[in-house]
Parts: sequence; structure tokens; C-alpha cells
Amino acid sequence: MKTFIAVVSLMGVMVSQSGPGVMGMPQTSLPASTPGPSSLEQVNEEGSPDITKPLDPPPPLYFTAPASVNSAEKCKAMADGADKPALSYPPIFVTPENSNICIFSIADSWRYEEGFTGNCNGECCEYVTPNEEGKPSVPNQELSVKWTSISESENCQSGDKTEAKPQIMKGEFRDQVYICHNTRDNLDAFQKSLVELQICSNGCCIFAPPGALVPQE
Repeated sequence: MKTFIAVVSLMGVMVSQSGPGVMGMPQTSLPASTPGPSSLEQVNEEGSPDITKPLDPPPPLYFTAPASVNSAEKCKAMADGADKPALSYPPIFVTPENSNICIFSIADSWRYEEGFTGNCNGECCEYVTPNEEGKPSVPNQELSVKWTSISESENCQSGDKTEAKPQIMKGEFRDQVYICHNTRDNLDAFQKSLVELQICSNGCCIFAPPGALVPQE
């Protein structure tokens, strides 16, 4: 399971699977995060549902597997149990302490996967899938862009509190935050930007300029 979406940097640059992430930061993997079209969205030229076209399967769902869950059978038992875990759509985010996940898809039903923790911002970490040998499918990329969240009134010229970290943070969808950051085009200059948490999963969100990834309502 490894699909990707394109995202928009603060400088307005489109990036994708093999390119840098939002704001010029590298990303390990960024699976699509929205459900596929419904039957009413798959229409023919006359605007009527086209039943000859196969429906796109819905995206997978996942949850972080606790230490006691280490197989597909235990994933299913936990999902069906009394204390059901919160399920999330990708992109997949894990923690520094735990990168094992349970994944449900139409094709495979429940699957247990021992993945790897990529770059982190606090408790929000990128997820790296294992390859056929059980090793990370991609190496953690060195991050050159630095940032930190600040208040609206804080000064941002020095960038002395910024760190190189992925462009994810804990929060809720549509939360807006001011950040102090540099860019890949100019690592020595820092600027203040208003960003919005726009793609969220498992309590962590990718942020970008308001409306860049998810249109404003």
C-alpha cells in the first residue's frame, strides 16, 4: 500500500511522490487521504451514473497497534472488540515509540504491518513502510527547512528557536497557526507565515497556507 498525493509548498510549488514535501521539506510517503468517488460521482457524459465503470475501492483505514497486537487476527479482534480503536484514513502517522499498525482494506481485509518511524515533530512522525526484506523502504531524508510555531506578535527574524523537522503537528482540522520558517530557496532568511492544518490523521496534521491543500469553504 503506497500511494501519494501532490501538495503545495508555501512558495506555491507543486511537489509529488519523489519530490520535496510541503514548504520544500522532504517527505517519506504521503498516501492519499480522501475517500474515492462514490457511484454517483462516476458518471457518463449525460451526467447519469455509469454502472459499467468499476467503482474505485475506498482508501484503507488504520490504527496504531499496541504491543499486545502483532498479527492480522489480533488486529481484527481489537477492531471488533468492546474498546474499538479510533480508525484513521492515510496519510499514516505514528509515534517515536511505536510504528506498528493495523490496516484494513477491501482487498486484504485486516493486515498487521511492522513499519518504521521516519522524521518526527514531537509525537507526530512520518511512517515508512517496510520493504520485502523487512527493512525501511526509503531512508529518512535529511531535512534542511527549519520552523517552529509562534504567536502572532512574536518576532521571527532570527529563527533561533526553529528546528529542522517535518511539516506536521498535533492539532485539529482547520486550526490556524503562525510559524517562523526558512525555505529551501533561502535557508538563511526567516519569515512569519499563517498556516492551516489541512490533512489530518491519527491526531497529527499536515499544514500549509490556508486553502492550499483543502479549498476554503
